[in-house]
Formats: sequence, C-alpha cells, structure tokens
Amino acid sequence: MTSQLVKWYKKNKRQDLEVILVSYDDTKEAMLNYLSKKKVNFPAMSFENKGLKEILQHAERFIPEFALIGKDGKAILKNVDFAAIEKKLKEK
Repeated sequence: MTSQLVKWYKKNKRQDLEVILVSYDDTKEAMLNYLSKKKVNFPAMSFENKGLKEILQHAERFIPEFALIGKDGKAILKNVDFAAIEKKLKEK
C-alpha cells in the first residue's frame, strides 16, 4: 500500500495538501529503513511521537488507514481509499 501511496502523492502533490505517514515500527531505525525501502516522498512520524495527538484523534488504528483532515483539524473523510480522497479534492 505504501508504494501505491508514494505514486499517488507524486501525481497529486499540491500546495494545500500534505500526506503524513504514521509509522508503527518498533524502532526509529526500522522506520527509517522502511521509508528508504519504499522511497517515501512525504513526511513521516513515529506513532510514539507526542505531536500526533491531533492526527490520532481521527485514526482507528487500522493499517493502512487514510483520513482527509482539513486545515481546521477536523476530519473531512475517514477510513477511505485513494479514489474517495481524489473525488473530494476535485470538489474544491
């Protein structure tokens, strides 16, 4: 799924959109190895990162899980796929 997300992000990258991967790896080294292996081209943070509070309020801890969060921090879409996100982004 990460490889698909990397391709999707490259195709859909824009100023008002950011993708953040939340890693469930046990160590920083494991996370960095995974990001390198998958050629992740967007920000990532460890699940243990204390700055995740706002992001994780939208997560139900499924892997993978996608949510579209607005600038106000409120969820626009939760538990969706790429097609649903693309459709919502085109509505703007």
